[in-house]
Amino acid sequence: MKIARLGSLVGVVALLACCAAALSGSAQAPAATAAARTAAASPASVDAQREQIWNSPAMLRARAWVQDYTSKSAKITPEEAKTYMAELEQLSPVQMKLWLLKFDEQDEKRQQQQAFFQQAHAANLAQAQAANQNTQRAYSAIDSEESQSAQAEQSQLNTRENAELNNGLDKQNEMGYAPYGFGGYGPMNNGIHYHVYPYPY
Repeated sequence: MKIARLGSLVGVVALLACCAAALSGSAQAPAATAAARTAAASPASVDAQREQIWNSPAMLRARAWVQDYTSKSAKITPEEAKTYMAELEQLSPVQMKLWLLKFDEQDEKRQQQQAFFQQAHAANLAQAQAANQNTQRAYSAIDSEESQSAQAEQSQLNTRENAELNNGLDKQNEMGYAPYGFGGYGPMNNGIHYHVYPYPY
């Protein structure tokens, strides 16, 4: 009796195991199919994300800067620049985002340095212009002082010459010399005024 019951229990357990296996297989089949579909769609999705980032305005600006820099740099050959751009284009979307973030950070630093350089250059230029204006004013002041000094010296010289000329005329008048010869009414002439005119020979 006990053996019969044990046999029936074993049969029931075996039946349940078969049912569970069947159910498990039917449940795993859709999951495997979904995973396969996801794996098949991943490359296309990655390419789409990569292309979206590659053609974004921020990346276009970064690519233009890199191309301009590599074309002007003497340390990078055209082949190296081409290889770099090809490798950059093949980065994964995540790597491309990280590269773009790093580029934006460095670009912000470059702009700050450029702004600082321009401010320093403008300050130096203004200082140089102010120094030049001060120098020109100093030269003008020196020229003005020299001109005034020269005018004063010339005025003194003219005054001295006029005084000497007047003194000479006074002495000539005292000696009886007239512009047209000797004359006067002195005692040597007995009160007679003579004029002596030079005649050409």
